[in-house]
Amino acid sequence: EGEKDGINYHFMSVADFEDHLAHDQIVEHTKYCENYYGTLRSEIEGRMKLGIPVILVIEVEGAGNIKKMYPGATTIFVLPPDMQELERRLRCRGTEDEETIQRRLKRAETEIANSVNYDEHVVNVEVDSCAESLYSIIQFKLQHGSDK
Repeated sequence: EGEKDGINYHFMSVADFEDHLAHDQIVEHTKYCENYYGTLRSEIEGRMKLGIPVILVIEVEGAGNIKKMYPGATTIFVLPPDMQELERRLRCRGTEDEETIQRRLKRAETEIANSVNYDEHVVNVEVDSCAESLYSIIQFKLQHGSDK
């Protein structure tokens, strides 16, 4: 709610998304809970040409693909304090049915297991401290030579 096409995301039909994939215009993607999610090549490369840091909020497979394409990228995995807290947070949203919650929890277990491949890890115990940790990592990387 409140998200705007072209500002928060680029919303497109399945056919348009698949066309972008076929023309190598998407650098990473996944299909999660029956929806496609991906990153447009033009969004990354346009910012990189301008020297603007690029921050992507993506799942583990996509992060692995980005790391292969842009080896200087820094990956940061944001972890829940534990699985019980993750389940509590999902339920408190009130946005998904039980089947979707269970799929998300199962997916989270797999993603957490794959987080060993990330450069950095931050535990989201509390939003403000988590944001501060993320900001500190990003600032450090910008000041000390991460490629992008």
